[in-house]
Amino acid sequence: MPTTQVRIAEAGAEIAAAWALLVKDCDDALAIVSDGTVPDIDTRARWRLNNAFAGQLCLRAVERLHPLVGARGLDPDSVFLRAWRDIHAAVLQITMAWDVQAVNAGRIRFGLPSLDPRV
Repeated sequence: MPTTQVRIAEAGAEIAAAWALLVKDCDDALAIVSDGTVPDIDTRARWRLNNAFAGQLCLRAVERLHPLVGARGLDPDSVFLRAWRDIHAAVLQITMAWDVQAVNAGRIRFGLPSLDPRV
């Protein structure tokens, strides 16, 4: 069915985009470390924001596929249900919570102090 194919393609693109975003941040971090410098607050906030956004992309991918699973997905031993629970648990963590990280990154962009002392 074409609608199934579209959902799978979109979910794959969301996952690939999340992966590319995280790889880019890892490459940037390695470059900063190899230069012997410390990342500034803007960079650290961007990394947090990108991590949270990558989580949101993965969450969207799983939610996009959810209607395709059918009743099999309700079985407690379902691999899909496990993935659904895992991504929901992951994005609830404070460092992956989109609203928290987006607000903090926005504040920093406007020159306001970070709400998170760990950034």
